[in-house]
Amino acid sequence: MNENMETLFGDYLSDLYPDWLAELPTLLDYFIHIELDTGEHLPAKLGDIYFVGVGTIGKYEKHIPKRYILKTGIIIVPLKRNNVQLKAIEASAVLLLKRDALYSLLKLSPDLIKLYDELLAQQQQEKDFRTHLLEISKGDRLTLFREKFSQVIPLITRRELAKFLDTSEEFLRQRF
Repeated sequence: MNENMETLFGDYLSDLYPDWLAELPTLLDYFIHIELDTGEHLPAKLGDIYFVGVGTIGKYEKHIPKRYILKTGIIIVPLKRNNVQLKAIEASAVLLLKRDALYSLLKLSPDLIKLYDELLAQQQQEKDFRTHLLEISKGDRLTLFREKFSQVIPLITRRELAKFLDTSEEFLRQRF
């Protein structure tokens, strides 16, 4: 594992669950480092967990953007089959914890379920952002998107942004 990513991820985990290192010092050994080129897809295997250490990943359902995951973002693939595609929208690096590795870890340290709960809560917060975004006015949607995802704008097309914001390309054209 890349030392910088290991430090970044360790710090991230410590913020969520300070006892993780004392409870299971070998936790990071269970993660797989994956490098992605722009446009490359991540396998979305049920129950897998990804930590984005570098770059940006887009989550798409039937080619419609649903979420952008930035550096230090978490992706937990649901256990239920879905049409989710995860794609690097720029060169990226992620850490992968496979579902069977998660189960092995929980056998070694059942208290790590608390960390898993924190990861789920973190992902839910990110999902709630888009729900909130779609409930506000079009102009406010764009403003809020720019505040939170300014680095994503040059990486996606106007059409993709319009789909994410549930607005028209013409509306965006007038504002750019």
